[in-house]
Amino acid sequence: MSDFVGDMNACGSNETCQKNTWEGGKYEQISKEITDWSEKAVSGAFAKSLLTSIQGGLTALKDLNCTTATCTQYKDTLTERALNDLTNLAKVTDQWENATSLAALVIPGSGGSRGAGAGEGGVSPRVQAALDKFQEAKAVRHGASTGKNGEQATLPAGYREGSSVGAAFNTTGGLPDGYRRVINTKTGNTEVLAADGKLYLETGNGLTLKAGGNLSGLVEAEKSIAGAKAPVIPKGFSNTDDFVRFGTDTRDGLARAGYGNVEPILQGSAVTGKSFKTGQEFDIGRVSDFDIALASPELLQRAQSLGIGLRSGGTRTGPLSARDLQALGLKDLSSKLSGQAGREVNFMIYDSAATAASRAPSMVLPK
Repeated sequence: MSDFVGDMNACGSNETCQKNTWEGGKYEQISKEITDWSEKAVSGAFAKSLLTSIQGGLTALKDLNCTTATCTQYKDTLTERALNDLTNLAKVTDQWENATSLAALVIPGSGGSRGAGAGEGGVSPRVQAALDKFQEAKAVRHGASTGKNGEQATLPAGYREGSSVGAAFNTTGGLPDGYRRVINTKTGNTEVLAADGKLYLETGNGLTLKAGGNLSGLVEAEKSIAGAKAPVIPKGFSNTDDFVRFGTDTRDGLARAGYGNVEPILQGSAVTGKSFKTGQEFDIGRVSDFDIALASPELLQRAQSLGIGLRSGGTRTGPLSARDLQALGLKDLSSKLSGQAGREVNFMIYDSAATAASRAPSMVLPK
């Protein structure tokens, strides 16, 4: 997103330049992909990484000073989608306090300029509608947690309480606060009634929304066992131990090279499951790479001092070449990790983890 803001600000009031920037930089596609990921987030860890991306995006948008209707239209499109994504992800992670602070980034008075076409209060109607949607979802969740006057969602017609079948019925075990299991009197099946009155079916992928008897959209609910959440395994790793071993080896190798303060972050199709450029699924028809972001201002400064080119206003490098890796003393680590993983491992340096996460969904490698 920082790339978009920098390019758009460079256009000034040239709307042709702004349009070319929007289309040529594929920002529409990037925004839609993040929305698609947020709607299908099936794990708390992945959802949290998307929240970090949205934080970086909304923070960057504050610095976009629009002076034309075209610029404002694009800014509002990205802001509206980010807020809708925020609502979806807050439901999955239940991090409403964090999400609220992110939503506040677009509230008038928090900085930035909306420019031409903005409403009287500095927020366009479409952005205000997205803010209202977020606040409504938060209110529903808050009511489910605290229980407004102890109320629950009203039982729909054709359903009865699960407790009616006996004391052994598991009414709420493993469900989010405010959710309960009920019995469909037509089918005899157990379904889940949410605090907002929506009905879900429990599947291997979590809670799946029921709409008119058909299943539509994945709405994942994190389930806990003794307070512990199941770990998320990115693509390309056979199990949790394999992922942890890779993360440990990466960190150990960085430390031996003199970069113990670097935060290694997995990105790319291993996290999302498909290539951003082609949409091709991970490891389908090819052996996919691992893309590792190395977040450290000191390492970025070191790269610059060695003549390695910087991008995005000096906040990152491009993918490091063999010559770059050799100069930085990382060639042996790259070769070792590639051999261990059975696939090419690519490095790119960022000035911070927040900058890396603002560009793509990310997963910090385990320690």
